Amino acid sequence: MNLFLVDYENVTKSGLNGIENLNENDRVIIFYSVNANTLTFDMHRKIIESKAKFQFQKVGVGAKNALDFQLCSYLGYLIRDNLDNPKVNYFVVSMDHGYEVLSSYWVNQNVNVLVVSSIEQAEVFTFEDLEEIIQENQSTEPIEKIAEPVAENNTTEKIETVEKKSELEKILSDIMLDADDIAEVKKIIDDNETKTDIHNTLIKKFTSQKGSEIYKAITPLIKDKKIVGVVTPELENILSEVLSDKNDIVEVGKIINQYKTKQGINNALVKKFTAQKSGGIYKAITPLIKDKKGS
Repeated sequence: MNLFLVDYENVTKSGLNGIENLNENDRVIIFYSVNANTLTFDMHRKIIESKAKFQFQKVGVGAKNALDFQLCSYLGYLIRDNLDNPKVNYFVVSMDHGYEVLSSYWVNQNVNVLVVSSIEQAEVFTFEDLEEIIQENQSTEPIEKIAEPVAENNTTEKIETVEKKSELEKILSDIMLDADDIAEVKKIIDDNETKTDIHNTLIKKFTSQKGSEIYKAITPLIKDKKIVGVVTPELENILSEVLSDKNDIVEVGKIINQYKTKQGINNALVKKFTAQKSGGIYKAITPLIKDKKGS
């Protein structure tokens, strides 16, 4: 059974995409407030026609993160109410990365809790799949590194570095407000020699969705970095039929290398590319993952 707790203030109607694919065992609880309490006629029709059970929770506002706290409290209540049923998967539907901590906590308690940005991104995950994804999304503490001194006579290199960092700050300021996060991205770029390592480190630090957003933004500035270990000529040839973005091809290669099961690969593709696009990718790479375990 899948239980979806929707932070409607955060995702609004886009978070409900995919409800037409739910079954009678699924349950959707929509948390809304006076700040977000409207539905389109089209979405209202989809809710009526969906096989899933729907529940609406109007929450009080007036304090910062009021809805978030009430959603988390209700999640704990549901988990306590279903302790005898280990086959329940809980999905918090939100783009608020703060819920990742909540997910990590419950996975460590052997309770399947995953944060997704819409219902269509969620399929039935096994506990092993969830554990892999949560470990990937967990933040890591930055490692302090003493900067090497720059030679006094290397004036040209100094100027080029300053110009590149200024351009980096401009790009990152469009998607990030925290100066500490911008400094962390600079450090990740400096500390890693390949695009793959930069991408993986960004995901570990900022979660999969935010890390990928940052990576895409900084791609023009790291074009001289290497791409290693994840894309074979055969894979690139196959994926070029369904993907036009080389960064997406690299991402698929990383997913294939990272996950040990076909189910894990499929779930990761859905999380990264949405259900419809990931279906075409999975079908294309099926011959290359025939030796992977089913689940």
